[in-house]
Amino acid sequence: PRGGVGLYEETASEKGSVECTTQSIGVSYDRRLSRNVIAEFAAGPTIGTASCVTKVTTNLFAAISAQPRRLTSLYLSAYRRLNDSEFVSVTYENTVQGGLNQQIGMRAWVKAQGGYITGTVPAKTSPFHGIYFAGTFEHMLPRGLYVSLSAQHFNWSGIANIAPSRTLVMGSLSWTSGNRPPADLHGPATR
Repeated sequence: PRGGVGLYEETASEKGSVECTTQSIGVSYDRRLSRNVIAEFAAGPTIGTASCVTKVTTNLFAAISAQPRRLTSLYLSAYRRLNDSEFVSVTYENTVQGGLNQQIGMRAWVKAQGGYITGTVPAKTSPFHGIYFAGTFEHMLPRGLYVSLSAQHFNWSGIANIAPSRTLVMGSLSWTSGNRPPADLHGPATR
């Protein structure tokens, strides 16, 4: 009841100036450290096609999530993988991110998250890094309707073909069956 083992599979395909497809399989492990804290780990090999810069590598993932109060969830995760779509010729991509999910009443949520991403590349190209911050307000309407408003800000460095700074504002209206909000990806409350 305190731990679980599973398998994962991931296929990624990059199109454009480089045609690269990678296939990953691996093992995942979840461990409930206490009633309100869960740790997650996953690892496995990644094999790329002949046109990929790196032919064999690994995916490594770790996360810890906690629910310090009934309506509050926190998470911190780290991920290392062969890049699958964003940047051509990247050998590794490292990501660290964290966030807070706060439920307000029975039908609204406020979420804040931030992260750091960096990539190592072949010797002829300089490495890149970036940070992002995001905030979201979500509200469950009657009959399964769900409205969300989100703002995200990105700062990049070392990538010539991408604007070094950009801000996105997104709104969505969606419907879910069962009159429940869409499942969150992090936190013991979702299990």
